[in-house]
Amino acid sequence: MRTRRRGVRTQARNSANNNHMITYGDMVTLILVFFVMLFAMSTVDARKWEEMVNSIASARALERNLSTPRPIQTVAPSPLQDAPLVIDDIVDPLDDGLDSALPPGAIMLTAADLLFMELATNIGVALSNSELAPDVLTDSINLRIVLQFPDNVFFDSGSAAIKTEAITTLDALKLIIADNQEYFDTVRIEGNTDNVPISSTLYPTNWELSSARANSVLRYLYENPPHILDPTKLSSAGYGEFRPIDTNETPEGRARNRRVDIVIEGIRDLAKIEELNVLLPD
Repeated sequence: MRTRRRGVRTQARNSANNNHMITYGDMVTLILVFFVMLFAMSTVDARKWEEMVNSIASARALERNLSTPRPIQTVAPSPLQDAPLVIDDIVDPLDDGLDSALPPGAIMLTAADLLFMELATNIGVALSNSELAPDVLTDSINLRIVLQFPDNVFFDSGSAAIKTEAITTLDALKLIIADNQEYFDTVRIEGNTDNVPISSTLYPTNWELSSARANSVLRYLYENPPHILDPTKLSSAGYGEFRPIDTNETPEGRARNRRVDIVIEGIRDLAKIEELNVLLPD
């Protein structure tokens, strides 16, 4: 009898020790799904776009206040529904009959949300097909995409003159921006430095250096042929050392802070979105 009890306890102990495999299995499955999605995005068509919106809709509902003025009515099925994605005309969210018209578990996305999804998809596919390797930050709340390049990709230390070897990178970047002009509102080139002081006749402080670098990138993108960028959507800013993304206490942290950010702002103006008529691929 004593031996049997030991066996029962041993089995229970072994079962408890294997519980971590459940979490591990879930994690591996999520990673697999993530890479399958990246592969699927390499060729964008209407069906894949529809599937992507379905999968993102639930997450967006948790992130944003869905009472944003005048959204597009986008119905994404809940796990218990088999209804297809439906995108109707732009409607007024203050309409008393709107809620009753939506199926249970429906998700409402704004027109700006849908356009931003298209923009993020296009840029992601373009970057994957290029040799560019910036850090990419996607802010779906503020409809913003940031492409972060280390300063040494474009400039020598203490200089705002674009290096010859940076021309290929800038030309590829220009094409990506130009191909998506209808999907964004503005592009802002931001220069950033570390906190190591600079003192020269040309650049008395890091303010001047970061601003000069941002302007150098901006002018190259706009002024060099082909002239394909809308100047009304372009701007630049220099922030010196005052917008760090890492510590300035280590060489590695300072290297990350010395960067050029390409900030792409999504379209929020509903009138502009209505004029475009590019919310979904045909």
